[in-house]
Amino acid sequence: MKRLTHSCTLVDCNWRAGFTLFELLLTTAILAAMLGIALPSVTRIAAQQRFLSETGDVVKFLNEVRRKSIQENQSYDVYFVSSGEFIISGPSGSSFDSKIELGEDVLFSEAVNAHQLSEEILDSAPADWLTKSWSPVIMFRPDGTSSDSEFSIEDINGRIRTIRVRGLTGQVTLESI
Repeated sequence: MKRLTHSCTLVDCNWRAGFTLFELLLTTAILAAMLGIALPSVTRIAAQQRFLSETGDVVKFLNEVRRKSIQENQSYDVYFVSSGEFIISGPSGSSFDSKIELGEDVLFSEAVNAHQLSEEILDSAPADWLTKSWSPVIMFRPDGTSSDSEFSIEDINGRIRTIRVRGLTGQVTLESI
């Protein structure tokens, strides 16, 4: 039996380790094309998830105000900025004690019968809030009921979600997309 020997050294052999420049450029081009195809979808899905999160936060806020009204046995008022990004709440007739702000690409709908709020309600708010148009009051009562209300939230891509507050039960519902 003959034994095969290899007399080639690393310097003498005609083989190489690694990738050629062409192989690296080809791989990079394929990855760039795949990323170019996938990126718009991923961006759209991320924007939709942010919007769903924002509307969910508003529903949680309203449910928390309802719970606080029942727990403290006191009516609470809720207002949002017409075509704006803030929603506030506080005991009826007093200054607001909690608020949330929507993201930069999301706004509340334009409120029918929008009006300016008094300085008493906006006591600790920034001065420019006095000039904003606010929604009619959404009142949560200590017995769990509320005023009937319906309003929408819209993002810059035209997605709209409607939030309803049912008067008899105070239930807050979110219309699905």
